[in-house]
Amino acid sequence: MSEIFQAADLKGALDLAKQFKVSGKYNLFRGQAQDWPVMSSLGRLLPEPDPEIQKQLERLFLYFDSSSALRKYKADIDWFWAVAQHYGLKTNYIDFTESPEVATYFATNSHDNLPGENAVIICLNEADWNSFISSLKGYFEEEKVIAPYIARIDVDNLWRLQAQQGCFMFTPYSQIEFFYDFDRIIFPFSEPYSAIRSGHIYPKRKSELEQLLDHYFNMEERIKGAERMRKFAEEINMPVSHIGGLEFDHYFKRKQKHTSWRSAEFKTWDLPLMERWAPGNRIRLQLNYVRDLPAAVQLETIRQQLAHVFRKRKISRITPIKFYLDPIPDIAAKDIKLIQRCCSRAWDGMRNLPFSDAEIIQIISQVVVAGVTEALTDQVLSFSGEKLLLLEMTNEYGNTSRCQVSPSVIISCFRADLFDILSDEAPRVLQPEMLLHINDPYLLFDFHLLLAAFKKEIIHSQLLLQQENEHPVIFFTPAQINVLGYA
Repeated sequence: MSEIFQAADLKGALDLAKQFKVSGKYNLFRGQAQDWPVMSSLGRLLPEPDPEIQKQLERLFLYFDSSSALRKYKADIDWFWAVAQHYGLKTNYIDFTESPEVATYFATNSHDNLPGENAVIICLNEADWNSFISSLKGYFEEEKVIAPYIARIDVDNLWRLQAQQGCFMFTPYSQIEFFYDFDRIIFPFSEPYSAIRSGHIYPKRKSELEQLLDHYFNMEERIKGAERMRKFAEEINMPVSHIGGLEFDHYFKRKQKHTSWRSAEFKTWDLPLMERWAPGNRIRLQLNYVRDLPAAVQLETIRQQLAHVFRKRKISRITPIKFYLDPIPDIAAKDIKLIQRCCSRAWDGMRNLPFSDAEIIQIISQVVVAGVTEALTDQVLSFSGEKLLLLEMTNEYGNTSRCQVSPSVIISCFRADLFDILSDEAPRVLQPEMLLHINDPYLLFDFHLLLAAFKKEIIHSQLLLQQENEHPVIFFTPAQINVLGYA
């Protein structure tokens, strides 16, 4: 029989939960907007789950198989389900937290909260739960199901889980309370718990994994949109044509990946995905842009400002930074904010990769100067003075980003032995138009030279082209792409 504790209000409920934790009566908590049964998101759909749920999980599994950096998230089944759970996929996991404050946040910050209706903090003694489940071991073996368990896992770079001090209860049953009674603190909802902000529960600053997952779930929305369009076309009997991929086998005597793509340096440019979430505000880094100076002088001025601040404040790679630009006449505040956001994205995207501080400072300076120039003139700044090419890059999973590159820069990336592997039909002069015929970077480019082009033009142009996108796909290294061609 479960114990029900009635509290007069939010404060009383939280104080009681804190007392229980200090005393050791309970060590895990779960907030619910109403006094619902404790149930997993998948359990709420039984007995008729949507077949699309299985397809979504299969696609996520395949995504984690698309790069060496991501494979560890499918190798550990609890890691896989933890990511799925935190990104809203239906699973057999139920969220719990060690923090009474986090549980109170979830109990009172929901669209399902109704004034005067009861909100709930579920309370669990983990040792009691484990003992109870252990006593039913024979039953679960007879049923041939995995026994329910508490998954205490620390998933690399899953900052949402770390911020929420979370863990999970796995259960194969939709009605786990038929087996185990959960104790509850019940209190009338009157207002959201405000001592914890949403930015603490869902950190606005995202880890590399969470940025990649944003890319993935953007692709998921495209898949859903394509499926809706396919069904609509079927309903109105509209013919649908499919455009085939680019074929370029006939351009090669032999398709031989350049050796640089198998080098030791190449491996160091894969994302490490090994950083813990740390609470606290980002440091403020102020920059002053001086009007009416040549672009080269502007670039050097900003670079010197950044270099000085990095030395003075001893900026390390784990330092969270928020960039600020002083107001600039004739530029709207919203455009300034977009440039600032690009700078922060540049820092977060590069600091865990083997860029030097000088390279990071240079690229952020390019973002500032090119971003301000575009805001003032409505024209894209070419640091080389050449007319820029619009190129498109794609990774193995199909996420796409665009960049603007000088013709001379892209030509400088071609492998030195290119003509040795090209057939007689292929053009015999190095020119950007080669990308109209060949879009496999492994075959066309020297990795080291393409990496130099990323540092020189490709990174900052991606950031500015996607500055208004809430979840942009930005490739910070050629190790992340498998297609590069004209947009």
